[in-house]
Amino acid sequence: NSIDRFKMAENIVKNFNNPQLLGETLTGKGYVYWRKGEKLEALNHGNKAYDIGVQISDDELIGRTASLIGSVNYDNDNYEEAIEANTKAIDAYKRINNIIELGRVLSNNGENYKLLGDYEKAIEIYNEGLEIIGEDGGKRGLGYLYINLAECWIHVGDQHRAKKFIENAEEIFSVSEDKFAIAYLWLFKGMYEDIKDHEEKAWQFMQKAQRMMGKLNIPFDLGIIQLELARSLLNNGKIDKAIQSAQKASDSFREASSPRINMAEKLLEDIEKVA
Repeated sequence: NSIDRFKMAENIVKNFNNPQLLGETLTGKGYVYWRKGEKLEALNHGNKAYDIGVQISDDELIGRTASLIGSVNYDNDNYEEAIEANTKAIDAYKRINNIIELGRVLSNNGENYKLLGDYEKAIEIYNEGLEIIGEDGGKRGLGYLYINLAECWIHVGDQHRAKKFIENAEEIFSVSEDKFAIAYLWLFKGMYEDIKDHEEKAWQFMQKAQRMMGKLNIPFDLGIIQLELARSLLNNGKIDKAIQSAQKASDSFREASSPRINMAEKLLEDIEKVA
């Protein structure tokens, strides 16, 4: 398997005393551990590789490893630690003008601020991404920035700006096969309709997002969508359906081994108080 191949490569590289290649091998191994859900091993390898990158002044390696560390901390709901790691990756990618990776990590950092509830800071980060990458970052990267800005403006309560960025994202992803992005676009269209008090339309979009993410079989992001749907149903007095959706979110986060299950369980408790 992938881990065994990386272990073999690691042993070979150590014999050649090539720190750059060793750092790349440890990073690759760390990413495999992360995708397998073995977060402690992912952090261990990421930190070792990051130290090598700093020692040999390899900004590409620093960027990749710091980004990995940021992603693992994000998955563990350690958003402040994720911001610290991602900021190191951003600084490294700026030094080597890696526009595409810079746009990606800026988006990740905006997500961390967003989850801390600091939407104004998230907007600042996303706007920095727009200024830096522009068209050079590729349509996909631009589309994700638009989607994230749309969500932030929804939370801030600016319907005009939210609509603008939804339309910008729609223009990009309408001709895309990026079903993950499309699912989130539908979610945020639903949230936009919700703040306009168009409940039925909002739920239609959110349910489309739920079906799409379910087909992709990504339990963490499915849980995010189910949680937002539950909140909308609760806010509009649909208690029984809100309970069902919150329970589904809890099940999805449990399958993903995500600490965010606590958010779903807390919402279930809040719903039961008003039931």
